Amino acid sequence: MVSFRVRLAQDVVSVEPGSTANVALTIYNDGTTSGEFEVQLQGIDADWTAVPVPLVEIKAGEDRTEKFFLRPPRESHSVAGQFPFLVRVRDMQTGDVENLQAVIEVLPFHHLSMEVDPKKGLYSPMHKGNVFEVTVVNLGNTDHSVQLSANDPEGVCIYEILPPNVSLAPGQEKRVELTVKPRRSQFVASAGLVGFSVTGRSVDQPNVAASSSGQLELRGLLSPVSLSVIVILAFLSWLWFINLPMAPTIALGVDPMTITRGDSVRLTWKASEKSDVRIEMTNLDSDAEPVPVYQGPDVASNTLWRVDLGKGEGAGKDEKQPVRISFQAIAVRDGMTTRSTSVIVTVNPPEVVPPPTISLSPSASRVALGTSFLLSYKCGPSVTALRIAPGNNGGDDDLDVSLGQYEITPKAVGITEYKLSARNRNGDVIVKAFKVNVFEESKAVILAFRASKTRVTAEDSSVRIEWQVNKASRVELKRSGEAPARVEGEGSRDYLITAKTTFTLTVFDENGLRSDRTVTVEAPLPVSPVPEVPQNQTDPATQPTPETTGGQPTTAGGTTTGNRR
Repeated sequence: MVSFRVRLAQDVVSVEPGSTANVALTIYNDGTTSGEFEVQLQGIDADWTAVPVPLVEIKAGEDRTEKFFLRPPRESHSVAGQFPFLVRVRDMQTGDVENLQAVIEVLPFHHLSMEVDPKKGLYSPMHKGNVFEVTVVNLGNTDHSVQLSANDPEGVCIYEILPPNVSLAPGQEKRVELTVKPRRSQFVASAGLVGFSVTGRSVDQPNVAASSSGQLELRGLLSPVSLSVIVILAFLSWLWFINLPMAPTIALGVDPMTITRGDSVRLTWKASEKSDVRIEMTNLDSDAEPVPVYQGPDVASNTLWRVDLGKGEGAGKDEKQPVRISFQAIAVRDGMTTRSTSVIVTVNPPEVVPPPTISLSPSASRVALGTSFLLSYKCGPSVTALRIAPGNNGGDDDLDVSLGQYEITPKAVGITEYKLSARNRNGDVIVKAFKVNVFEESKAVILAFRASKTRVTAEDSSVRIEWQVNKASRVELKRSGEAPARVEGEGSRDYLITAKTTFTLTVFDENGLRSDRTVTVEAPLPVSPVPEVPQNQTDPATQPTPETTGGQPTTAGGTTTGNRR
């Protein structure tokens, strides 16, 4: 028997990363001698904890309260959520151990960072260095979907960000392309700088945002001579341009860059006008031919592509190893072809998910219309979605996988088959079915139906049957072996019982629906043969009886007594 007790001041400890939470631990020494007790924290990163007094000495019959501290670092890997840990107290003398379970709730914190590279670009009629790379980093401990935008105070430029939205896990960074252009090109103007800012704001937490700035130098032709030269050159170039077709351009973006086999990537592209676009996927770790992803006239669009690596996509590679695939966009216009830079995506092997399992147990197989029954079910650990058909609304109902119970109210009379389907993350489905017979219950109610005794004797074979009903339009009383007789809603009848007899009371409501109840009366077994009687005595079997002499009536209907309604 453990000679000490322990108690925590709180079972759930909430702490924001970078902050410290203290927890009071009280140890009660119920023994007869002083003892030393070792305090350990298990199941939690040691860098998150501090136990100032790991060895506590307590006298017999006394208690002592010490504190330990929890301080998760303010870093992205301190992911928000609840994490269980164990407080272990061991008696150094006896070796007895007491364990207390607790939970550290790591509170969310948000921190987005953004950087524009290069810090300065150049845009002029002769030179365009106006493409920037924007790096967005999630330094917080929660997921964020970040929407990107750019602007300048005077609205001089227009901005194009591909893609305009990125999803970031804690600690993750992503790069997007920013193209900055002036709204109006100035051919004759002095050089000037336009300062712009790029802002990333969380869609789920609008108050969480980050920004970075950059500059675009705008240059024009500074003299009329230069302008004249440019005009002449432009005119000559125009003459050349209208007679010479130009190769199309195309840009391709892929997100995310690392996926699991069976997941999807989003492809975003933009090509020159009037171009035919073709996008192909190639398995770099296989000799398979490129697989067409998209082909059509949309020059600016996006699509989702599920990476299964099935037949024709390099299925021969070991499915347990990562695979590298590349996407490339091709633009064709006027017989000229342009290929985008290949974007390489790493495809990790799929997680092994057990098949779904489910067991079920309905509380009844036969229920009255308008009443409910309870379906108990238990799902296997791999089940992520559970559905029953038909549900209480007539269609399919989604059930809580962890709840374990669902109340069902049938809507129609007859045998209804219910199907319960369980699905895991891989889309594997298992279906189990059960049937319930739904009947319409009569409104007529039998309030009482009883016999004055359930067993008669040879000396007293009479019995009285009594009944009382409610809301009945017709009442029938039937003795086994006889036709039913119509009776009042309340009354009684006397019968002589010579053998086991069953009485049935049947009531009908205004719709003709019936309800029955039976009562059985037992009788003694037949008497053994009577010994021979001397001639000077009379055989009792030859004596007249009420049945043969017309005495007490013993008809099947008996005699009716009591009140009638």
